[in-house]
Amino acid sequence: MYVLKLTREDGKSEKWYLNTKTYLEYKCEAPWVDFAQPVPAEMYFDDFREVDGIILTFFIERTFWQRDRITQIESVELNPKIDKSLFAMPKRKEISKLAFMEGDWDVKLEFMGRRGTYCEQGSTESCIKFASTNLLQEQISYENGFPNKLNINFTYNAETQKYRIAAFNDFTSTFDMFQGELKGNVLVMEDTQVSYSDKANPTRMCRQFTYTKIDSNQFTVENKVSTDEGKIWKPQARLTYTRKTENTLSKK
Repeated sequence: MYVLKLTREDGKSEKWYLNTKTYLEYKCEAPWVDFAQPVPAEMYFDDFREVDGIILTFFIERTFWQRDRITQIESVELNPKIDKSLFAMPKRKEISKLAFMEGDWDVKLEFMGRRGTYCEQGSTESCIKFASTNLLQEQISYENGFPNKLNINFTYNAETQKYRIAAFNDFTSTFDMFQGELKGNVLVMEDTQVSYSDKANPTRMCRQFTYTKIDSNQFTVENKVSTDEGKIWKPQARLTYTRKTENTLSKK
């Protein structure tokens, strides 16, 4: 055997034993990790086969501490065409149920008027996409007396089995937290916070957001408030999301 000592950039060293005639690897001594603890290890290589002109090992045995693991390779294909989606981390079943919200949207704005009916107050646009595997994120801006530039994050908490919303308002530099449940096509999110507009008699203000899926191209969001611990909810605003068509996207 030829014995080669290799020192890597991180300072870890390895010993490689090569056949003097074929120069193929026979053994390697290198550090390994077992239960987050560094341990010495040995690897042995055998059953070399030629695949498209390249000699590859089809048998690897690794020993470390009292463990002995063997890998036997059935076949090797070089440069295959592989669907990259196979390596994507799958979404949680619960967060996948909110996928109907993903996309580019035209949003009709309606706010409650003095007569107790909704009044249309223009429109805006929204972009909703998965920022990571289990994080759905919306960016939307609109005005209702003052500007609202929102970054809204949707997640699911497996421990509480509740959906969560963390909404950041860039205008006020505040975070609002909501949680709730999805039943059928309706996601109801609520928060509880105390309003100190009257410090002598503070009022507990509850807010509720109801997301209702109409179909694959439309859903609504209704904002309600309550001052009696959720016994009576008073509508404040309604946003109607309509998916942008290819024509509107190309014009944009």
